[in-house]
Amino acid sequence: MLLEFQPQVLRLLLHEATSFLADALELYANAHVRLILLRDFYGKEATLFTLTTGSNEEKAKKRRKDWLGLLKALTSSGNGILSLLKENLTTIFNNPSKGATTHAIVHRVLWEYLNALSGLPDEAEQEKLRREIFEICQDVVAEMVHTKDGSRVVREFLAYGTAKDRKQILKPHIERMYFDEAQNVVFSAPNVTDDTKLSSESLVSEIVDAALKLYTTVQGRRSLLYLVIPRSRQHFTPAQISFLSESDPIRAKNSKKGISSGESEV
Repeated sequence: MLLEFQPQVLRLLLHEATSFLADALELYANAHVRLILLRDFYGKEATLFTLTTGSNEEKAKKRRKDWLGLLKALTSSGNGILSLLKENLTTIFNNPSKGATTHAIVHRVLWEYLNALSGLPDEAEQEKLRREIFEICQDVVAEMVHTKDGSRVVREFLAYGTAKDRKQILKPHIERMYFDEAQNVVFSAPNVTDDTKLSSESLVSEIVDAALKLYTTVQGRRSLLYLVIPRSRQHFTPAQISFLSESDPIRAKNSKKGISSGESEV
């Protein structure tokens, strides 16, 4: 039944049905169905590609694995898929009142877009497009940090952003980031910036001030522990450590800081 929505995903995300569609995808769709429905963001050619090569489950698994690589290949060859993807994302973020900006489906597509940018041969073009998409969605970053892909997106904005960008992302919303997937943004922020003042004023002091509130929950205690023993296997799962380490290549490229042995353990 979910596949019946396939030609209408973008339209429904800008409609009162947006919450129904998001819940259906997040709660009931398997990976193969999500792959097909998300391709609506990429245009008709991508939709046809997925449908014609993904009908067999074995092929579908391989296609899910290879999709980002294919997208990068198409992008580097001058294909207009990224332009269309950006246009569709812009439409979503320019209509925040519809509610779609809070949904994991949109965050997933935005994360795929940022990943695809890294495949562009021109670094200046990468930076330009990354800046443009940040400016489009910067007003709703607080709504994105609570999903897995949304926290990845915000973490990348922190890593590549300016000091002004980081203050805009962190300062007004830090207290709301202590729990769920948003914690990953809090944990990643000191690792991707050399701005010691920002880290101490916007992160460390805020966490310490909220210590009496945080220590009462497991997730809250992790926020406190991360200040002194980051990525400790005793307190953080291998999956969490692996997730946080995803930003290490960006950090190695853009930061003067090194990665301590405690942080790099996976």
